[in-house]
Amino acid sequence: MITNLFLNVIAISVSTSLIIFFLLIFSSFLNKRYAIKWKYLMWVVIAVRLILPFHIDIPFPQMVIAVPAQIAVPIDTNSEKAAPTMLPTEPKPLEGNTESTVQELPQTAQKSLNPTLLDITAYLWLAGCLLFLSVHIFSFLQYKREIARKGMAVKERAVLRQARKISEKLRIRSDIGILRYEGADSPMVIGFLKPRVVLPDCDYSEEELFFILQHELTHIKRHDIYFKLLFVIANAMHWFNPFIYIMQREAVVDMELSCDERVLRQTPYAVRKAYTEALLSAFSKQHKIETFLTTQFYGGKRIMKKRFKNILTGYPKKNGLFVCMCTICVTLISGMLIGCSAIKSDSEKEPMQTELETMNPNIEDILDTQAENDSVQADTADDGSIDISDNTQDGNAANPAEQQFTSDVNNYRSVLLGKSNFICTDLENKSLNISEIGQAITADDSAAVSVVKFAVIDLDDDGEDETVLWLQNGMYDCGFEILHEQNGEIYGYTLWYRAFMELKADGTFMFSSGAADSGIGKMSFSETGYSINSQADSQSGYNSENELTVEYFINNEPCSEDEFYDRISAQEQKANAEWYDLSEDNVNAVLE
Repeated sequence: MITNLFLNVIAISVSTSLIIFFLLIFSSFLNKRYAIKWKYLMWVVIAVRLILPFHIDIPFPQMVIAVPAQIAVPIDTNSEKAAPTMLPTEPKPLEGNTESTVQELPQTAQKSLNPTLLDITAYLWLAGCLLFLSVHIFSFLQYKREIARKGMAVKERAVLRQARKISEKLRIRSDIGILRYEGADSPMVIGFLKPRVVLPDCDYSEEELFFILQHELTHIKRHDIYFKLLFVIANAMHWFNPFIYIMQREAVVDMELSCDERVLRQTPYAVRKAYTEALLSAFSKQHKIETFLTTQFYGGKRIMKKRFKNILTGYPKKNGLFVCMCTICVTLISGMLIGCSAIKSDSEKEPMQTELETMNPNIEDILDTQAENDSVQADTADDGSIDISDNTQDGNAANPAEQQFTSDVNNYRSVLLGKSNFICTDLENKSLNISEIGQAITADDSAAVSVVKFAVIDLDDDGEDETVLWLQNGMYDCGFEILHEQNGEIYGYTLWYRAFMELKADGTFMFSSGAADSGIGKMSFSETGYSINSQADSQSGYNSENELTVEYFINNEPCSEDEFYDRISAQEQKANAEWYDLSEDNVNAVLE
């Protein structure tokens, strides 16, 4: 049994090595053309195939060549020079001493029970697998116990608040513990059933800490720690194959790159630049020791350079679903062909075998596919940072689109039901139907942007309600569309998700353009567009010694850090805006 399993592993290892080889050759091309998450998913598919060492038979007709079988029969055992003679399989009476012949046959059968070189190799392979896994699991458990014994729970209010907000944004339901451990070489996630974020005992700035938590919590959201375990198991089963070591290393790198893309999706250049600065700071404070079965904010100089280049590249990448599906098909087909060859080889080695047992495992598709978003456009200041406090868009209300809107009792209700269009100010006053809302977010036609909820609330305290549309791309929030009625027309203003968060019943909301740049805002509308008026905000900068400094303001007047956070706490205590699922019944009931 072990021998057959070993032969299947060899067959699959050879077939997947060819696929890994071609993926490595075209790696640069794939990284430039497609989002990194697609190549990461390809590695996951290959790893799944590697740990399922069963072939899938292809029902090709087999060509049978009749070869006369031969058996060895000792004859004339009374003679001193007796030697076995090769006889055909046709039954013939045996000449010589019959009693001696009967005694010789058990010895021949006993010789067939002796282990062959292939059997010994199979058991050596199994021993190597167990040793590989034992070393990794023992190191992981020992390191985890060390963290549990010496790690200190983080109790800083600002850190916990930041982690909670990010967890809510990522829709992480379980409470994630945060520890500080002086022996940690870099920030990481450790643990499977109860993952925890482990921070080194270093002094990180508020902005660096925000990006570190965002990165590590995204790992938890995507269950990357389980995928890393998958790569370790695949490497253990194929410890003799150098291509699998290369695959594991590349897969972990792509895991980090795809996590960076997920964190920075739809963010402006200034945020991406700040993120790279946080990466560089973490890189300069860490050592070069890698801990398996954890996620690490780590990479050598070559990897860090690769991450910086991928982060700062602003042009959109194509949907790689087709390439990913092709890789899945090639992986399965190659395994089938090699499996057939292995069966043929087994049948040749055992000519007396009349039946072959085949196994057909069902490999479940574990991949979630989602179209890649283009980055959302936002106004930027001269220094590259986003100026939220004076963010005004030109709605050009004086020159509305040519189409006149009809009203179905209520203009907002007509727009939400798709019976009339609205003027999208972000697309040069283009007339859009609610079914075309994705055009306000991205130019990618394959992006599945839709309205999932809506709220009716007076945002500017003028006594007239506005309608806010909550936009999602697949399962992820991507922004909001503010519908404002002016001169009998409905104008739409698009806000990316970090510029309009935690909407309250009084129309106030939170905004953020960086880890240390956030605040409370209130909207106002004019003939030319809208503006966000800051009620409390924090602004970051760098002094002459290149150290991060943060200033706090309430109603544009300087204040202390405690006063600012007291205002933030008071904002969090306010009643949330009431959101409704977008359905015809809800629209008719709310906008009657």
